[in-house]
Amino acid sequence: MTVCIRPEFTRSLSALLFLWFVQLYATGALAEPAPKNILFVLTDDQRADEWHQMPTIRRLAETGFYFDQAIVTTPVCAAARASILSGGTYARRNGVLNNGDGKRFDDSKTIATALQKAGYRTGFIGKYLHGYTPGYIPPGWDYFVANNNGGMINDWWSLVNITTGSSTSRAEKGEVTEAHRQYITYFHKDKALQFLESLDSRPFFLMVSTYAPHSPRSPANEDRQTVFDLPDIPKEHDFSDKPNWLQQAVKHTFPWTEKSLYEARQNNLRTLQAVDRSVHSLLSKIGELGLASETIIVYSSDNGLLLGEHNIADKGVPYEPAIKVPLVINIPNSEAATVNDLVAMNLDVPATILDLAGSELTTDGISLKPVLSLGIKHQREEALIEAGGYLSWWTKRYGFEYPGLGIWSGVRTPRWKYVEHPTGEKELYDLQRDPSELENIAKSPDTAELQRNLRRQYELLRGTSSAPTS
Repeated sequence: MTVCIRPEFTRSLSALLFLWFVQLYATGALAEPAPKNILFVLTDDQRADEWHQMPTIRRLAETGFYFDQAIVTTPVCAAARASILSGGTYARRNGVLNNGDGKRFDDSKTIATALQKAGYRTGFIGKYLHGYTPGYIPPGWDYFVANNNGGMINDWWSLVNITTGSSTSRAEKGEVTEAHRQYITYFHKDKALQFLESLDSRPFFLMVSTYAPHSPRSPANEDRQTVFDLPDIPKEHDFSDKPNWLQQAVKHTFPWTEKSLYEARQNNLRTLQAVDRSVHSLLSKIGELGLASETIIVYSSDNGLLLGEHNIADKGVPYEPAIKVPLVINIPNSEAATVNDLVAMNLDVPATILDLAGSELTTDGISLKPVLSLGIKHQREEALIEAGGYLSWWTKRYGFEYPGLGIWSGVRTPRWKYVEHPTGEKELYDLQRDPSELENIAKSPDTAELQRNLRRQYELLRGTSSAPTS
């Protein structure tokens, strides 16, 4: 059993009684709880090791469920977000493998339309998909506030234009207004408070999608001088076992330095303090409204980010700092637990939300509801991981060229990671013994049978749908 309950205790149920409860759950004999409100806070490029210095999120984790093996299957902003919005589908299924693919996304059936149909009042605030068209209100959102800048905002105080509006099962045209000058994270907080203040008798689903801590990582004024203790970044000196693109990249001149990476890590945590205070404000408002005992809180990020690991700084790569994300789910009156099971956040979290809401949508996700309600081990044993060439922007910006740059796919299990590149090169890591992925053991004869088994899993996952054409 990989779910460790805090505080530690010994289960008093006999095996027979435990199986009886499992059977009751599976057959639906246990009474289902009343519909629950859901607040989903999604940050942007937050590493899995950056939530510990956020007091509010830390308290939510200490009193709820923290999933320390949560990953995203495509560690790129638009791809992960499209997977979430679709209800939990792989990027190759929904067509959004890269940031430039946002317009391919079919928003006619999403988590919003499904929850709205199930009787929820739905709200979205913040960053939508790259390529978002100003004035457009996607189907399913009763309350929609999007930054028209799309994927990235360079000035976090001048918000340019904002789209606000409402839609039902069809897309609608919203109002485009010029936002007043305000720090972006606090603007999102204020709009979320407005949503909560206008609730009716329906349960609500509110998704707050922040820009923090994405570059340019601009802290609120009160956080600019804060200095955090930072864990060491594992140093890698021998790249001879790595794929050739990485061997060449570490020889190339990029703008990041040890000093700039240190400052980036500090600014990540600085920008997240405003997010943390915003979550505290939302929780306080939910409490004031008497809804604390009826509201589930979900906190996570669209992807992680390398900030010096393997001597590079970016996302869209198959390494752990890019694919691992924080994931906290806080359910009123539940036991606190750290869950070590593999979770594909962008697939399993939306599937869980739909399950908790009593709604349905075609999904590649596996609901976490049995884990959350009964402490049963999560059923996910593997996840397809892939990217469609996100790093190609390095060529224009940094002059680094390599065929198939940023294109890769593989499979992640609780212990192993297997990756294939267009060049035919392979990577295999034992994440239990080598969590920093310093030793690629794909060329070891001792791993031949293991690789065959992992490749079979990989082929089965890839076969669930065909990759989109360019």
